[in-house]
Amino acid sequence: MKRCLGTSGARALGLLTDFLGDGDLAAAFNGKWHANVAAALTDGVALKRTVRATLAALASAGHRMAVVTSTHEAPARRHLQQAGLLAHFEVVTGGDQVSANKPDPAPYRETAAALGLDPARCAAFEDSDPGITAATQAGWRAVQVPDVRPAHAPLPDLGQQVASTVWEAVALFGVLPKDQTNAVAS
Repeated sequence: MKRCLGTSGARALGLLTDFLGDGDLAAAFNGKWHANVAAALTDGVALKRTVRATLAALASAGHRMAVVTSTHEAPARRHLQQAGLLAHFEVVTGGDQVSANKPDPAPYRETAAALGLDPARCAAFEDSDPGITAATQAGWRAVQVPDVRPAHAPLPDLGQQVASTVWEAVALFGVLPKDQTNAVAS
């Protein structure tokens, strides 16, 4: 399942079908998986440590922000709204809106264009290998914040920086203090 992180729904279903060897079984599993995720989200969207504080600090400093996700746009917006974060983002680019999905650089290129920005002036903070591949190939400065991944799997070597939290990742660009403790409560 960890190989499916950061990929499109179609790619994840293909990987699942390959693993299970049965397309009908994979489709049934996929349906149950999505139903369980939807049910879990009725209790709220769990946020990673420092996310809320990081977004609030960036917003108060006037930084423009976007989400680039493999999730389709409508559920991505719904999840961001549920988490109380949607207002921070000028653009939400869903996997159903792009000409190609991660690890292709199209989602990041198209998001930079939607913002009217040169990709070299954009920074991406990604958890998945397909996401960090897409961001770096699109010319964005990138920091990988490894999340749910096999502990033994080496990170791809794509010129990205690595951080343990989103706050630490953003701080690498000098727009936030390196230590969140005295800056903003999370």
